[in-house]
Amino acid sequence: MKNNLISGTLIKIPLEFELGFVLAKLIKLKEIVTNPTLDFLVYVYEKVFKYDSDINFNDLDSCEYLLGGVFVLDLTSILKINKWEIIGYHAPNSFELTMPDFKDFGPSLTLYEKDAKCWYCINNYDVNNRILVDYSKIKHLEKFVYYSHDIITRRLTMEVIRQSASNIKDYYRLEKWEELAPYYNMIYTPIFKSIAKAHRGIMRTY
Repeated sequence: MKNNLISGTLIKIPLEFELGFVLAKLIKLKEIVTNPTLDFLVYVYEKVFKYDSDINFNDLDSCEYLLGGVFVLDLTSILKINKWEIIGYHAPNSFELTMPDFKDFGPSLTLYEKDAKCWYCINNYDVNNRILVDYSKIKHLEKFVYYSHDIITRRLTMEVIRQSASNIKDYYRLEKWEELAPYYNMIYTPIFKSIAKAHRGIMRTY
């Protein structure tokens, strides 16, 4: 399966609570960074679909992203059982073929952003040379974390609920890590389309 996936492969990701599904594009990490420990970076489009017949690949060039690029730990295994489905191909653009910066926080055992005492920027996938920075310079970046598909699906669902102006707590109890981790990832990151294009995926320098 892994060897058959290329940059530009499109996949269909069902949201929780039968809210529909979103499309995502795979980018092979070895094409944009040296010696990656995972195989793919995933970009998810903002539009929510109810039916396969609503999909028009030609619309993707003008479609915003739901969030920045994310890593999915069990991507190939979940595609093998068709829980997430491969549905086609759409050529990656220059933004997608550039490794984004990511944010992280500390101390090392801190679980949630709300408890962070310090913030870091991770540039060019180099986790061993984190840059200590002010949160204001990296708050718009995605967190550097490897999540399984179920946590990624939950983060996407929460983002769709947030952007629909609905109450997250009408859907989630927000008591366990499996819900709190993606929840805090979301609320400590602005809605992607609100980020100036010049700052997307890049640490601010001022």
